Amino acid sequence: MKNWHCRLSLCLVLLLLCQAAFAFADAGSDLWTCSNCGQMWNQGNYCSNCGTPRPSSGNQADYTLEQIPGESGFVKVRLQSVSASSYIVNKQDPARWLPSRAADGNDGTCWQFSIRNQNPSSVTFEMFTMAPQTVNAVWIKNGFWSVNASGQDLFSMNCRARSVQLEFRYSDSGAYRDAVSFTLPDASSRWDWQRLNVGHKTNVVSVRLRVTSVYTGTNYPYDVCLNEVMLVQNRSSAGVQSGIGIGGGFAYGSGVRANLKMRLSTRSGPGTGYDEPGTFFDRNWQSNAVQVLGKAWDGANEIWWVLVDFQSGGARYRVWTGLKRVSITAESVPVISAAGQGTIEPTETRRGPGTQYAKGPTVYEWKSVSIYGRENGWIEVEYKNDGNGRLYRCWVPESKAHVGTFGGY
Repeated sequence: MKNWHCRLSLCLVLLLLCQAAFAFADAGSDLWTCSNCGQMWNQGNYCSNCGTPRPSSGNQADYTLEQIPGESGFVKVRLQSVSASSYIVNKQDPARWLPSRAADGNDGTCWQFSIRNQNPSSVTFEMFTMAPQTVNAVWIKNGFWSVNASGQDLFSMNCRARSVQLEFRYSDSGAYRDAVSFTLPDASSRWDWQRLNVGHKTNVVSVRLRVTSVYTGTNYPYDVCLNEVMLVQNRSSAGVQSGIGIGGGFAYGSGVRANLKMRLSTRSGPGTGYDEPGTFFDRNWQSNAVQVLGKAWDGANEIWWVLVDFQSGGARYRVWTGLKRVSITAESVPVISAAGQGTIEPTETRRGPGTQYAKGPTVYEWKSVSIYGRENGWIEVEYKNDGNGRLYRCWVPESKAHVGTFGGY
């Protein structure tokens, strides 16, 4: 009897081992490697690291991501839904200013909310992805792009976002975190996407946006409008660098070569409130050119500034000058905006990302900074000098920067 029990127990053990082996074989046959981030041993239809759909899952990739026309390497993250804590109800058409209007791909519609009785930052706008996804940027078409029946441009008549805060919720957490803030340049009329690079955020299931300050409308000082908001994935480089130089704390692109139209007066940032690195090419500006990397709008003076890179007197400079001084149009280069905030230690600075650039001001104490660039082991920062009230934008060694809210690094 004892032997019989032993044989039965042995058979049961062997049966369980066989079932486990078959189960492992089945699981093994279902494992796959992500083509986006290289993560191995994924199961199911989405990468456990970055959320990219499994290539073999039929049309699933097309269902969750969408190529952006004319934007090689960038894809739109399709949304399951959007919501907002507040919106204006139009009496004739109650659905006219719904939050969904900011994600319908229609430049003639927008989401609107009122700040008559509330601070704009108390209003939240949330975008929910169809599956956990990598998000490298949030693109915004600011304001209201439509024209009314009288032919008036509604962009300047309504309020536009001046600064925004973005927060991210991931598949492993129910809370929003990794807040990053941006200041949006304004213009006298509607214009293209403002591209806010946020780094390499993986497994994102929703993004929350707050408008923290506004440009006031001429006719409707309490109505804030957002035309379109889009979550974007950089498939060309998995978001490690943008490669296009639109702020966000990444390496700038190669830019556009441009001849000078006059001598080159410069500031360290896009405005007269920044320090002056110097004036260059006084007598020979006709025979010189610069590389133009990007632009920023100066709302106080209502002009574009451009970021230029050039060689002078044995050193290189990467500084700002007025658009009128170079032979290009504003449409030729992208907008540059801040990526986030951080602090820096006392350090020497440079006028560009490397020791081949001219020396900048010395920082003698810890300072809170805004982050603009990251290139060749250097961080581009902006801070205010409390003594003279001037703003300074310069580059510091990465080892001297502490950038916890900066683009996912």
